[in-house]
Amino acid sequence: MSYKNTYASVLTATKTAYPLPVTKAGTISCAHLSLIVTGYGTNFQQDIIPGDFIYNKAATNGEVRKVTSVSQDYEITGIDATGNSTKVYQQLLTIDSAFSTVSLHGADFDVIKTDIRKFSISNNHASADIIIDGVNLAAGDTINVDREGPNGVADSFIDPVVVNTDGGTAVVLVIK
Repeated sequence: MSYKNTYASVLTATKTAYPLPVTKAGTISCAHLSLIVTGYGTNFQQDIIPGDFIYNKAATNGEVRKVTSVSQDYEITGIDATGNSTKVYQQLLTIDSAFSTVSLHGADFDVIKTDIRKFSISNNHASADIIIDGVNLAAGDTINVDREGPNGVADSFIDPVVVNTDGGTAVVLVIK
């Protein structure tokens, strides 16, 4: 198996997820503590499959949630501008756990595909910690995460992590 290495520098006071999220068309909304995410102007059935992740960058430390199902069978009937009855199919995602923010309305629809088998994150700041999924990584330290099986081959994908560099900078090495 050949790997493709990519490096990324995460600048001070940024917050992002790895693998990098990709913004898709439309916006999403989700009520507080709900597992149902509603899409507006989205194309969930083309852009996402169960097992992918959505990224809420609006949350204080960024939040990543796994999608467990995708549907667009919730029908709303209304009246269009000409007075004719219309049918609109809402697009819905079910996620594995609720976002911690009070509610999510009109947020960008960011998708993370789980295609990373190994990565390392280095805090290259001289004195400031950075935060990886809510856990401090001290200045100068590096963490390595992989899904290598006993034969040295990465056997599964790694769930995304959120890197928050409020206090410093980081270098991320991603091995696909």
